[in-house]
Amino acid sequence: MLQPYEKGYFEDKGLFVTFEVLSGHAVTGQRDPGAILCDCESVGILTLRDAIAGGARTVASLRQATSAETNCGSCRAELGSLLGDAAIKVAAE
Repeated sequence: MLQPYEKGYFEDKGLFVTFEVLSGHAVTGQRDPGAILCDCESVGILTLRDAIAGGARTVASLRQATSAETNCGSCRAELGSLLGDAAIKVAAE
């Protein structure tokens, strides 16, 4: 029997299956993006926090770094809140 994260051939269905996807875990070698904040572009909170740690300080810079808020814009307020939280944390340090 194949274990999670193995690739193999599913004999009875004639399908090649990647169990990484079926297990619900991040694909090996890729960082978990975290809870999705931007549904249109599937950008997660951990990806956004990485961008902020890398120097993003505005919604525009987050957009450029992650593609968040490039489609419908409904996540703009949440991005602003995330940036505000990061600014408060930096000010407190």
